[in-house]
Amino acid sequence: MLSTLSLSSLRCQAAGLLSLNCSDQQHAVAATHPGPVPFGYGNGAGAMSVYSLTKEQQDAAADEFGAMLRRWRLMNGWTQYTAVNWAKEAGLTAICHSGLSELERGLTKNPRVGLFLSLASLNALVHAQDWSGVRSRKLLDQLKTSRAITDQDGNPWGPEQFWSCRAGLLAPPDWLAPPKHNPAPLLSVEQAEELCTSWATAARRIARQTGAGRRGLDQLRQMAPVASRRDWADVLDEQLIWTPEQLALGWDPAASEWQPALWLAQWEAELKSEVRPSAA
Repeated sequence: MLSTLSLSSLRCQAAGLLSLNCSDQQHAVAATHPGPVPFGYGNGAGAMSVYSLTKEQQDAAADEFGAMLRRWRLMNGWTQYTAVNWAKEAGLTAICHSGLSELERGLTKNPRVGLFLSLASLNALVHAQDWSGVRSRKLLDQLKTSRAITDQDGNPWGPEQFWSCRAGLLAPPDWLAPPKHNPAPLLSVEQAEELCTSWATAARRIARQTGAGRRGLDQLRQMAPVASRRDWADVLDEQLIWTPEQLALGWDPAASEWQPALWLAQWEAELKSEVRPSAA
C-alpha cells in the first residue's frame, strides 16, 4: 500500500521546485546546461526568459515521459483499456483510457498528484504479480506476463520516481529508453501515395463496420497533433498525399510504425471497446 508519507513527500518536492526564486532558477538552468549560458538567456531585450526555457524543458520531458509509458504499455501487450478493465474487475481506482491517451501523447501539461499515485499503485501490483479480483481469463492472460518498472535494485517505481521522470529529473530504465537508431523506411512517391490511400480506405471501412459514421471520423482527425490535424483530415478525405519526406517525420521509431497507422489502430480499438446499449 502507498503510504501517506509518499503523498506528502511528492507534494513537498513539487512545492519546492515551484517556489524557486529567480536566482535559484538561473542556477538550475546552469546545472542542466553545463558550459556557456544558452544564447539569448539573460536580462537584455528579447532574451529568453527563465520561464520560457523552463517551459520548453517541461514540454520535452512530458513528451518523453508519455513515450516511455506508451512503450511500457505496448511491451506488456496492453491496450489503453487494459488498465481500465483491470480496475473495473478488481475494484481498483485507475486512470480513464482518455487520460492515458493524453498522458502518452504529452498533452497532460499539469498532472495532479493522484495521477502519479495511480501509476505507482498499478506498478506495485504488477511487481507483486497481484491479480486479485480479475475474473476474465483473457484479461488475466494479458496481465500475468506484465513487467513492472523498477530501479537498479529491483524496487518498483513509486510516485516519486514517476513524478521525477515526468519532470525530466530521472531517466527511464534502459529497457524503456527510446531506440537509439530506427530510421523511417525509405519510400518512393508511389509507395507514399499507396500508404495515404490505404489509411483513408481503412478509416472508411472501420467507420462503416463500427457504425461510427462521420462523427467517428471526426474523432479520428483529432488523434493527430494540432499542427498535423488539417493535413491528416485532407489525407482521410483523399485530398492530400503526403510526400516521402513528410511521411518520414511521422515515423514512430519506438513502435516501428507510421504514426497515422497508430492513430487508426487506437481509434479502432476505442470504437470496438465502447459499450453500446442493447436494442430494446
